[in-house]
Amino acid sequence: MKSLCIILLFCVITVNGLGQTKPQIWLKTDQVSSGSSNWLDVSGEENHALANSPIIVEETGHHPSIFLHGDSYFEIPYNLDSLIQLTCLAVFKVDNTQENIIWSSNGTMEKKITVSTLKAMGPDSIYDTHSIPMGYVTSSTVIQRWEPSSETATSASIYIGKTNIPNASSKNFKGHIFEFILFDEALTFLERMQLETYLSIKYGITKRLGNYVSSGEKVLWEQKKLEDFNNRIIGVGRDDEYGLYQKQSVSANDTAQFMTFSVGPVASSNQQNSSIIVDEHFILIGDNGGPLSMAISDEDTKLPIMARKWITVPTGESALSLNTTLQFDMAMLPFDSSGYWLAIDTYGTDFHVDNLTFYSPDSISMDSIAYFHNISWDSDHSFSDGFTFAQYQPLFAQVKDIIKPVCTETATGEVTFEIVEGNGPYRYRVLGSNDYDHYFDGSTTARETGLKAGQYELYITDSNGNSFSRTFTIDVADAIEVNIPEVEMTFLRDSSLVLDAFNYILNQDWVSVEWSNNFGFRSNNPKIMVMESGIYTLSVTNTAGCVFSDEVIISGSPFQKVAVYPTITESGYFNVNISLDHIDDVRLRVYDLQTRLKSELTMTGSSEYRTEGFLQGAGMFLVVMETPEGVITQKVIRR
Repeated sequence: MKSLCIILLFCVITVNGLGQTKPQIWLKTDQVSSGSSNWLDVSGEENHALANSPIIVEETGHHPSIFLHGDSYFEIPYNLDSLIQLTCLAVFKVDNTQENIIWSSNGTMEKKITVSTLKAMGPDSIYDTHSIPMGYVTSSTVIQRWEPSSETATSASIYIGKTNIPNASSKNFKGHIFEFILFDEALTFLERMQLETYLSIKYGITKRLGNYVSSGEKVLWEQKKLEDFNNRIIGVGRDDEYGLYQKQSVSANDTAQFMTFSVGPVASSNQQNSSIIVDEHFILIGDNGGPLSMAISDEDTKLPIMARKWITVPTGESALSLNTTLQFDMAMLPFDSSGYWLAIDTYGTDFHVDNLTFYSPDSISMDSIAYFHNISWDSDHSFSDGFTFAQYQPLFAQVKDIIKPVCTETATGEVTFEIVEGNGPYRYRVLGSNDYDHYFDGSTTARETGLKAGQYELYITDSNGNSFSRTFTIDVADAIEVNIPEVEMTFLRDSSLVLDAFNYILNQDWVSVEWSNNFGFRSNNPKIMVMESGIYTLSVTNTAGCVFSDEVIISGSPFQKVAVYPTITESGYFNVNISLDHIDDVRLRVYDLQTRLKSELTMTGSSEYRTEGFLQGAGMFLVVMETPEGVITQKVIRR
């Protein structure tokens, strides 16, 4: 039985120590120099690769590579006929769009394999098709299982970059080879996952299948949990079992190389970076796939924030103390004369503007490369930080340390305003929807107290004449969310319509409930049968004595109902409630005793109406209600 399995990792592969699993061939480009004719095998098996022409070594990304120009290739004296299992990983970058031969067997009697960028062909012409992307570093993994050979060649080899298939020389490899690894057994799923992790981190190629797992079986990146950020995954870290010591990284999937991530300053190559990382410690970064464009995603501040966002995932305690560098090609961003901030969310990936820490570049080169140095991650040990870019503002402030009032009407709320950018002293103004208006002068940090729950506006000016405005919200502490769907219900004469408070209270930490309607109905039972139409209110009291409510309209009255109350008022406020047997308009007027019109209101589009009126000054007033059935009057006295 013969089988052929091709796995496209889209990542570069290198292996060092593999525990019990040992490669038979391991070729690394950092073990070869230009002009030589041998590519040394570091597996310990002495299966060195012989070049047919002087080797050309080039620096590609942060690692060296061997350039093959179509007439150059390698031959390895290794006979596949003796194997019953095989795993082979080849790492390369193709420079054209044609089919390229990556590697092939030569001179074998039965174990004949040819792997190209379009297909892999095994014995008896069994083959699997695939499509390897051109233009950036990628890899293929071949897993083969055979029955023992009935014949074995006395002399056989492996070609890298060519095949012995007749008339196939036009398909000889043109591009860069990075590594070649061959095992005489089929690797287990875990072994493959660990190797792919090692190779993905080393070369910055995003691993599409499975988690990132170290040799110590630490999960460095959980694909499902981080599915929103499984794009352009790069990382730094060290894994001595596999010989990984990656100190700087750029995504091989990002051909424009917008971002480079490094421990310490970015060096000319990974080998030249002198930073120190502890074994089994890593920092991985992935992005959400968004474009490099700005959008206003925060309604409070209207701050333009980049659509592309990243998450960092550190592993190991010492990874949290690494001083890292982020390097960006700012020429790829939309031009803005003000520039950009690097915005880091130490709370995770919510990216709320008040959770962000803003950094200006430490330097910007003449070719628009911005450098952000000495950045440490995950100071709160949440094991994930997010970052993105925000448009620089000459004056900008955040709202911090909100203390919520206990109840809606209590003025015990507090906030802190922190200036991110500006020149003091500062003039503050706070406006609230509850008629709150407060001016004051302050420094870069200011505390505002005595706030009720509600929506507020903040206005700031600085000594340079810059102005800034934003909104913020103060919620009630331990608020109970009462949510009755905004669907008009119909009164049923057989009393089968039931309202159940448990269906509308989203959290159960409450003390009491009350149902009421605008015609005087009251009940403390959580479940009520609706006996009449009207506007029903569910009021819920929490342990602090605060009341939260919502309401629903019950239509379908068999006759018109009108109620005005109170008829004698000290405050001047009164309520008008009207229930119609069909949807129609209602007109409301208020006159004094001299028949002077004091107020007027027209209500439309419903069969149930409730409104509040106000009487200015003491005396007797006449409330006139025009309904489809005629005119109704009611006297109201204000004392």
